[in-house]
Amino acid sequence: MSETRNIDPRTLKRREALIDAARELFCEHGLSGTTLEMITAEAGGSRRTIYELFGNKDGVFEAVIRNCTGRVVAVMADLELSQMPLRAALIHFGETLMTLLTTPETIRYMRLFLSEVPRFPHLGKVFYESGLMSGRRIITSYFERQMEEGNFPKSDPKQAAVFFTSLLKADYDFRQMTYVGWEPHAKDLRAHVIAAVDMFLRGYGIDPATVDQKTGSEHDQQAIGNRPHHCDHPDPDKRKAPSPVAEAVSDAQKAEADNAERDDDVGFIRQVHGSPHMVPV
Repeated sequence: MSETRNIDPRTLKRREALIDAARELFCEHGLSGTTLEMITAEAGGSRRTIYELFGNKDGVFEAVIRNCTGRVVAVMADLELSQMPLRAALIHFGETLMTLLTTPETIRYMRLFLSEVPRFPHLGKVFYESGLMSGRRIITSYFERQMEEGNFPKSDPKQAAVFFTSLLKADYDFRQMTYVGWEPHAKDLRAHVIAAVDMFLRGYGIDPATVDQKTGSEHDQQAIGNRPHHCDHPDPDKRKAPSPVAEAVSDAQKAEADNAERDDDVGFIRQVHGSPHMVPV
């Protein structure tokens, strides 16, 4: 019932309104405490509309799960990683993922979904497959391409994806689900992502300090070899200007230095000030 193909625009709009209303009601009252009448009173429509679009209340809850996780997966799938050097791409992926996972709205929905798993095990499987596994397949495909292109050691790409995402997530989601009312500073979150990426690369025998510089140098040499000789810049000082990749590496190293200055975990936490609406993965 979660399929949206062959639904006319008007019905699709009503379906989205029902999902939005149900999501907020489920968060406030839980699945068992929310009735179909409550959903239709908030979004309009009738019980018949819900039966036609979702089958029953469980179908509505499943649609809410797929809607939330699908929006996050869509953000991750749209990342342009293939044109970036390896380390920079992993940092970009990690920052995006962790920003999504640590918003108050994400934690709110995760609490809701997980609280219902014991009573509705099949919905737990929907959450796992549409969220975690869908996101993991994105980074698995990325590692497969990097291995094929010789940018990453030949190994099991699925296992690499598990190791990488586990290092990124650490205990952030659990800490936020148990410590109500705080989330990490963006600066500290970036420092954590950089540390996790570098640990991951070292685990595969890759030097984080040079991997992107080497890749950038190879790309620069290839570009120089392919362009006409008369296009070479006559000013040697300008040819020696640092590449964007080198500057990105320098920025990342500075962030790591900033991370080392933290006194303790207290500085890692801040009170929530109304984060933008995001959804869980």
